[in-house]
Amino acid sequence: MRVGSVGVAAAALIGSHIVFSAGGPGGAAVESIPVTATGPPSTTAVAIKKESFDNAVGSHKGGALIGSDFLGTDYTSYVAYAPSGKDFNSSASYHTVGTFAHEQLIGMSGDALLTVQTTGKQALLLRLFNGSKFGAAHVVPGTKGGGPEVFAVDQDPSGTVHVFSSRAAVKGYDLLEVSTSTGAHWSHPTNLGSGLPTNAFAGALDANGTGLVLGTAPPWGHPVLAPQSVSFSLKPSTITKGHTATGTGKGSTAAKGRTVELQVKKSGLWDTVATTTEDSAGTFSFTIKGASTGTFDYRAVVADLPGYLQFGYSAAQPLKVTS
Repeated sequence: MRVGSVGVAAAALIGSHIVFSAGGPGGAAVESIPVTATGPPSTTAVAIKKESFDNAVGSHKGGALIGSDFLGTDYTSYVAYAPSGKDFNSSASYHTVGTFAHEQLIGMSGDALLTVQTTGKQALLLRLFNGSKFGAAHVVPGTKGGGPEVFAVDQDPSGTVHVFSSRAAVKGYDLLEVSTSTGAHWSHPTNLGSGLPTNAFAGALDANGTGLVLGTAPPWGHPVLAPQSVSFSLKPSTITKGHTATGTGKGSTAAKGRTVELQVKKSGLWDTVATTTEDSAGTFSFTIKGASTGTFDYRAVVADLPGYLQFGYSAAQPLKVTS
C-alpha cells in the first residue's frame, strides 16, 4: 500500500501521525500521514529549500522539527520547525530555527539535535530545542578527534538524551552509551558490546533508559539496561564486640522481592555475608553483629533484572567494632 510521494530518509511518530522526510536537489521534502493512512497526503511540504543531503526528523511538544544539511565547500546543517496544530504537509508551516556552519547533520530525536564538526576538533555536538531556538552546543564526551565512527541519538520519554557511538578512537569499535538531561553533565560511558559489523545505529529506550539499539549489516541488537541507585547506611557506626548495628537502604527503581546482598570487604575483595529482599517501596535492612574488633567496610548490592536493570552497588560504609 502506497502512503507517500517522497522517499523516507528519516521519520518520527508525532502524536498520531508519522512524519517523514527525504532530501534532494529541491530541498528537504516532508509528508505527514496518520498511522491509519490508506494513501498519500494531498500535498507535500518543503521545510528547507536548500539542496538536502542528510535528513532528520524530531519533535517538540507536538510540533515537527526537520533537519537537513548541504555540502558545498563544507557542510552546513539547517533545522526548520512547524509548531503543534500546523499542517505538516504545508511548506508555509515551517520556519528556520537553526543554521550551523561547518557541521554535518547526524540525527535528531525529540528536541535533541546531533551534529559533528567538520573543522577544528571534529567533535560531536548536542543541542536542545526550547520551542523557539536551540541552546548552546555541548560536546559529547569522548568524541573529539574525528573518525571513523558511527553515531545515533535517542531522547527517551523522560527527556534524557542518550548518545551512542562506535569509535576507532577507543582502540576498537565497541558501542558506547553516554546520557544527559541538559548537556552540561553526562553519565560515565557504558560499553554495550562490539559495534564492529555496523555502519548505522538506531535506538529506542523507555523512560527508565531501558531498551534496544539496533545496528545494521547484519541486524545486530544491543540491549540497554537501566542502572540502579542504592542507598545504604549503618546505625550506629561504632559498636562493641558482640553487639549489633543495623544496615538500612533503598533500591531505585524499587522492585518488591528483589534480592539484596550485604557484602563486607576482605583482603580487597567483596564477600557476601547475608541476603534479604526489598519490600514494595524498595527498602531493606540487615542486622550486623560485631564478631571481632576492627573497622570493616560494608555495602549493599541489589540484583539485576535481566533485560531491564543492571546490578546496583551502594557506597561503602565503615563499621568500627571496639573491645
